[in-house]
Amino acid sequence: MSLSAAVLFDRALKQTRRAALREQGLVPRPLPQIRIVRWMRAPRETYRAWSLMLLEGVRSLDEAVDEVREDKRQKDAARLRRREQERMERAQLKAISRGHRGFVGRGGLAGRDAGSGACLRPSLRGACHIRAGATARTLTSVTSARTHRF
Repeated sequence: MSLSAAVLFDRALKQTRRAALREQGLVPRPLPQIRIVRWMRAPRETYRAWSLMLLEGVRSLDEAVDEVREDKRQKDAARLRRREQERMERAQLKAISRGHRGFVGRGGLAGRDAGSGACLRPSLRGACHIRAGATARTLTSVTSARTHRF
């Protein structure tokens, strides 16, 4: 038997032993192999997918990348919802500080019965002075006049 045949036989035997031990969980799995082009094109996404493959035991790169992309979509959607909520809160606070009464709980149209035109709750001055069919322009002039009185 030649020397090269002995080396090849030894390597094949080690490989089969290692595979058997890996099946039993006694030998750690090798690190996932990802091409350098993928690392250069999308380093953050690739790193997150590689981490998932190592830590969570995801088998294929495609599954890991899909999971990373789905997580990113969810985070973006949550960030947009949070941003819209903050904008709405700032707009409400700004309107309240300016004296507009169009929001619920602040008087104005919110406390009005739309069908009869009667006030369900009197405004700060003690009388309803906004009609049920008033336009936005009328409401703005009434509320701005109300805030500029001394």
